[in-house]
Amino acid sequence: MATAGGLLSTRDQITERLRDDVFAGRLSVGEKVTEAALAERFGVSRGPIREAVSMLTSEGLFVAKTNCGVTVAPPAPEAIRDLVLPIRRTIEVYAFKQIYAGLTSDDFRHWGDVVFQMQRACRQQEWQSLPALDLAFHRYVLERAGSPDLLAIWQTIVTRMRAHFWDTVQAHHEKNDLARLHRHHAELLEAFQAGPKAVAVAALERHIDEN
Repeated sequence: MATAGGLLSTRDQITERLRDDVFAGRLSVGEKVTEAALAERFGVSRGPIREAVSMLTSEGLFVAKTNCGVTVAPPAPEAIRDLVLPIRRTIEVYAFKQIYAGLTSDDFRHWGDVVFQMQRACRQQEWQSLPALDLAFHRYVLERAGSPDLLAIWQTIVTRMRAHFWDTVQAHHEKNDLARLHRHHAELLEAFQAGPKAVAVAALERHIDEN
Protein backbone atom coordinates (compact mmCIF):
# COMPACT_ATOMS: atom_id res chain seq x y z
CA MET A 1 0.00 0.00 0.00
CA ALA A 2 1.33 3.41 -0.95
CA THR A 3 0.43 7.03 -0.30
CA ALA A 4 1.73 10.39 -1.42
CA GLY A 5 4.60 9.88 0.99
CA GLY A 6 5.60 6.44 -0.31
CA LEU A 7 5.07 2.92 1.04
CA LEU A 8 3.24 2.59 4.33
CA SER A 9 4.79 0.89 7.36
CA THR A 10 3.17 -2.23 8.80
CA ARG A 11 1.60 -0.12 11.55
CA ASP A 12 0.19 2.38 9.06
CA GLN A 13 -1.16 -0.38 6.79
CA ILE A 14 -3.00 -1.92 9.74
CA THR A 15 -4.26 1.50 10.79
CA GLU A 16 -5.65 2.09 7.29
CA ARG A 17 -7.30 -1.34 7.19
CA LEU A 18 -8.96 -0.84 10.57
CA ARG A 19 -10.06 2.67 9.66
CA ASP A 20 -11.61 1.32 6.45
CA ASP A 21 -13.33 -1.45 8.43
CA VAL A 22 -15.04 1.10 10.67
CA PHE A 23 -16.05 3.38 7.80
CA ALA A 24 -17.43 0.38 5.88
CA GLY A 25 -19.33 -0.93 8.88
CA ARG A 26 -17.32 -4.14 9.14
CA LEU A 27 -16.46 -3.03 12.68
CA SER A 28 -19.59 -1.71 14.34
CA VAL A 29 -20.06 0.83 17.12
CA GLY A 30 -19.36 -0.74 20.50
CA GLU A 31 -17.55 -3.75 19.06
CA LYS A 32 -14.60 -4.84 21.19
CA VAL A 33 -11.11 -4.60 19.69
CA THR A 34 -8.38 -6.82 21.14
CA GLU A 35 -4.68 -6.89 20.38
CA ALA A 36 -4.62 -10.70 20.37
CA ALA A 37 -7.38 -11.04 17.79
CA LEU A 38 -5.90 -8.35 15.55
CA ALA A 39 -2.40 -9.81 15.78
CA GLU A 40 -3.78 -13.14 14.65
CA ARG A 41 -5.81 -11.56 11.87
CA PHE A 42 -2.91 -9.59 10.41
CA GLY A 43 -0.23 -12.16 11.21
CA VAL A 44 2.02 -9.73 13.07
CA SER A 45 3.28 -9.18 16.60
CA ARG A 46 1.32 -7.07 19.04
CA GLY A 47 3.73 -4.13 18.69
CA PRO A 48 2.34 -2.61 15.46
CA ILE A 49 -1.17 -3.59 16.55
CA ARG A 50 -0.78 -1.66 19.79
CA GLU A 51 0.54 1.36 17.90
CA ALA A 52 -2.32 1.25 15.37
CA VAL A 53 -4.95 0.96 18.08
CA SER A 54 -3.36 3.84 19.99
CA MET A 55 -3.39 6.01 16.88
CA LEU A 56 -7.03 5.27 16.11
CA THR A 57 -7.94 5.91 19.75
CA SER A 58 -6.28 9.32 19.58
CA GLU A 59 -8.29 10.06 16.43
CA GLY A 60 -11.51 9.20 18.25
CA LEU A 61 -12.29 6.14 16.15
CA PHE A 62 -11.72 3.78 19.10
CA VAL A 63 -12.35 4.45 22.77
CA ALA A 64 -10.45 2.90 25.67
CA LYS A 65 -12.13 2.51 29.06
CA THR A 66 -10.68 1.11 32.26
CA ASN A 67 -11.74 -2.51 32.82
CA CYS A 68 -13.65 -2.47 29.53
CA GLY A 69 -10.84 -2.54 26.99
CA VAL A 70 -10.99 -0.88 23.58
CA THR A 71 -14.18 -0.60 21.55
CA VAL A 72 -15.31 1.17 18.39
CA ALA A 73 -16.43 4.68 19.35
CA PRO A 74 -19.76 6.12 18.26
CA PRO A 75 -19.65 8.92 15.67
CA ALA A 76 -20.24 12.48 16.70
CA PRO A 77 -23.85 13.67 16.92
CA GLU A 78 -25.25 15.65 14.00
CA ALA A 79 -24.86 18.98 15.81
CA ILE A 80 -21.13 18.40 16.15
CA ARG A 81 -20.86 17.36 12.51
CA ASP A 82 -22.46 20.62 11.46
CA LEU A 83 -19.96 22.50 13.61
CA VAL A 84 -16.82 20.78 12.27
CA LEU A 85 -17.78 20.64 8.58
CA PRO A 86 -16.58 24.24 7.94
CA ILE A 87 -13.34 23.40 9.74
CA ARG A 88 -12.84 20.36 7.52
CA ARG A 89 -13.47 22.48 4.44
CA THR A 90 -11.01 25.15 5.59
CA ILE A 91 -8.23 22.63 6.23
CA GLU A 92 -8.77 20.66 3.03
CA VAL A 93 -8.99 23.74 0.82
CA TYR A 94 -5.91 25.23 2.46
CA ALA A 95 -3.95 22.04 1.76
CA PHE A 96 -5.19 21.87 -1.81
CA LYS A 97 -4.12 25.45 -2.49
CA GLN A 98 -0.64 24.59 -1.21
CA ILE A 99 -0.22 21.60 -3.53
CA TYR A 100 -2.03 22.79 -6.65
CA ALA A 101 0.95 24.23 -8.52
CA GLY A 102 2.98 21.08 -7.95
CA LEU A 103 0.40 18.48 -8.96
CA THR A 104 1.71 15.87 -11.40
CA SER A 105 0.35 13.10 -13.57
CA ASP A 106 1.08 10.68 -10.71
CA ASP A 107 -1.26 12.63 -8.45
CA PHE A 108 -4.06 12.61 -11.01
CA ARG A 109 -3.43 8.91 -11.59
CA HIS A 110 -3.80 8.24 -7.87
CA TRP A 111 -7.12 10.09 -7.71
CA GLY A 112 -8.16 8.36 -10.93
CA ASP A 113 -7.55 4.96 -9.34
CA VAL A 114 -9.79 5.88 -6.42
CA VAL A 115 -12.51 7.13 -8.77
CA PHE A 116 -12.24 3.88 -10.77
CA GLN A 117 -12.68 1.86 -7.57
CA MET A 118 -15.74 3.95 -6.72
CA GLN A 119 -17.20 3.30 -10.15
CA ARG A 120 -16.64 -0.44 -9.79
CA ALA A 121 -18.16 -0.43 -6.29
CA CYS A 122 -21.23 1.40 -7.61
CA ARG A 123 -21.69 -1.01 -10.50
CA GLN A 124 -21.35 -4.03 -8.24
CA GLN A 125 -23.57 -2.49 -5.55
CA GLU A 126 -20.74 -2.77 -3.02
CA TRP A 127 -21.95 0.35 -1.32
CA GLN A 128 -20.33 -0.46 2.03
CA SER A 129 -16.90 0.28 0.54
CA LEU A 130 -17.85 3.75 -0.71
CA PRO A 131 -17.41 5.72 2.55
CA ALA A 132 -13.79 4.57 2.82
CA LEU A 133 -13.14 5.36 -0.85
CA ASP A 134 -14.67 8.81 -0.42
CA LEU A 135 -12.38 9.37 2.54
CA ALA A 136 -9.34 8.09 0.59
CA PHE A 137 -9.96 10.56 -2.25
CA HIS A 138 -9.90 13.53 0.11
CA ARG A 139 -7.23 12.20 2.45
CA TYR A 140 -4.76 12.23 -0.44
CA VAL A 141 -4.98 16.03 -0.55
CA LEU A 142 -3.68 16.15 3.02
CA GLU A 143 -1.07 13.45 2.46
CA ARG A 144 0.21 15.28 -0.58
CA ALA A 145 0.53 18.50 1.45
CA GLY A 146 3.14 16.73 3.57
CA SER A 147 2.17 18.20 6.94
CA PRO A 148 1.66 15.52 9.61
CA ASP A 149 0.03 18.02 11.96
CA LEU A 150 -2.48 19.16 9.35
CA LEU A 151 -3.25 15.56 8.40
CA ALA A 152 -3.76 14.59 12.05
CA ILE A 153 -6.21 17.45 12.65
CA TRP A 154 -8.13 16.68 9.45
CA GLN A 155 -8.22 12.95 10.19
CA THR A 156 -9.64 13.52 13.66
CA ILE A 157 -12.37 15.73 12.20
CA VAL A 158 -13.47 13.37 9.43
CA THR A 159 -13.32 10.42 11.82
CA ARG A 160 -15.87 12.10 14.03
CA MET A 161 -17.89 12.91 10.89
CA ARG A 162 -17.94 9.32 9.64
CA ALA A 163 -21.71 9.07 10.11
CA HIS A 164 -21.98 11.82 7.48
CA PHE A 165 -20.12 9.69 4.93
CA TRP A 166 -22.20 6.63 5.82
CA ASP A 167 -25.52 8.51 5.74
CA THR A 168 -24.68 9.99 2.34
CA VAL A 169 -23.95 6.59 0.85
CA GLN A 170 -27.04 5.02 2.41
CA ALA A 171 -29.25 7.79 1.05
CA HIS A 172 -27.95 7.23 -2.48
CA HIS A 173 -28.26 3.46 -2.05
CA GLU A 174 -31.90 3.76 -1.00
CA LYS A 175 -32.57 5.94 -4.05
CA ASN A 176 -30.77 3.42 -6.29
CA ASP A 177 -28.45 6.25 -7.30
CA LEU A 178 -25.00 5.18 -6.15
CA ALA A 179 -23.54 6.23 -9.50
CA ARG A 180 -23.98 9.86 -8.46
CA LEU A 181 -21.26 9.43 -5.82
CA HIS A 182 -18.82 8.26 -8.45
CA ARG A 183 -19.90 11.00 -10.83
CA HIS A 184 -19.37 13.75 -8.25
CA HIS A 185 -15.81 12.64 -7.60
CA ALA A 186 -15.09 12.15 -11.30
CA GLU A 187 -16.27 15.71 -11.95
CA LEU A 188 -14.13 17.00 -9.09
CA LEU A 189 -11.08 15.26 -10.52
CA GLU A 190 -11.81 16.81 -13.92
CA ALA A 191 -11.88 20.24 -12.25
CA PHE A 192 -8.53 19.50 -10.58
CA GLN A 193 -7.00 18.59 -13.92
CA ALA A 194 -8.55 21.33 -16.04
CA GLY A 195 -8.02 24.25 -13.66
CA PRO A 196 -7.37 27.07 -13.34
CA LYS A 197 -6.62 27.09 -9.63
CA ALA A 198 -9.56 29.31 -8.64
CA VAL A 199 -12.01 27.04 -10.47
CA ALA A 200 -10.49 23.88 -8.96
CA VAL A 201 -10.63 25.35 -5.46
CA ALA A 202 -14.24 26.44 -5.93
CA ALA A 203 -15.14 22.94 -7.14
CA LEU A 204 -13.59 21.41 -4.03
CA GLU A 205 -15.44 23.83 -1.72
CA ARG A 206 -18.72 23.13 -3.47
CA HIS A 207 -18.14 19.38 -3.36
CA ILE A 208 -17.50 19.37 0.39
CA ASP A 209 -20.55 21.53 1.10
CA GLU A 210 -22.93 19.51 -1.10
CA ASN A 211 -21.81 15.96 -0.34
